[in-house]
Amino acid sequence: MVSILFFIKRRKLLKDGTAPIYIRVTVYKLSSEFATGKSVNPAHWLAMKGRVKGNTLYK
Repeated sequence: MVSILFFIKRRKLLKDGTAPIYIRVTVYKLSSEFATGKSVNPAHWLAMKGRVKGNTLYK
């Protein structure tokens, strides 16, 4: 079984006030987590859906 989860690290805000987006991939109870290289304003992040509000391009 494979699970993919997108999330932001609110405690690791960048200098411009945005939070980096991370991805966690889990395969048979073994997980790996890494940064996507993108960031988003924490106010625009929908945690329940694991995505950004709207369709505007963010950093």
